[in-house]
Amino acid sequence: MAKTSVEKAKKRLDKAVSRLEALSQDDGALTAAQARKLSSLKAEREALQDTARAVSERLDSTIQKIKGVLESRG
Repeated sequence: MAKTSVEKAKKRLDKAVSRLEALSQDDGALTAAQARKLSSLKAEREALQDTARAVSERLDSTIQKIKGVLESRG
């Protein structure tokens, strides 16, 4: 099954956040710019996760409606 663009974007953000977190552990402290970027990436990741949850809920609802229609006809 093909990944959705939201899933691909989330995976890229997760990797970017992981890299920045690894940098902070290696060097002991993030620069101010890195800290801002990390914060921004974390916020974007949260937003994507919220979007993915909403899409999933809507898909589940739509699937249930379609099943109901099909069952009522058959």
